[in-house]
Amino acid sequence: MANLAEFETAPAGTVRRNSSDASWIPASVGDVLGDGNESNNLHGDGYQVRLYPNAGMMFNIPTTVSLTNLQGQVKYQPPGSDWVDASDPGQYLVMGVGTGVGGGVSVVCGCIGAYRPRPWN
Repeated sequence: MANLAEFETAPAGTVRRNSSDASWIPASVGDVLGDGNESNNLHGDGYQVRLYPNAGMMFNIPTTVSLTNLQGQVKYQPPGSDWVDASDPGQYLVMGVGTGVGGGVSVVCGCIGAYRPRPWN
């Protein structure tokens, strides 16, 4: 299983798990996340992860995220739409965020995110 992301910040209540049926465990800065992993903050506070190249972070519901430190190809998927290039830092309403070859992005959110390889072809 390849690493897809790592925690850049992990305020109190930030947790991670290896699959949707595993138990949540506390997350720390530097913890890595692979395919099928999930992250969350139990208090709804913003935690920050860095997506590596060819990675995606998906959400079950429309979620407002803050994107910073964009590098290379970064895309987001607005609710009900196809993938769109994210060319500028800022807040976006998304169902997912992804990176291409050589891409990377810091994502701040406060809800459950699920990780998988880049979600578009």
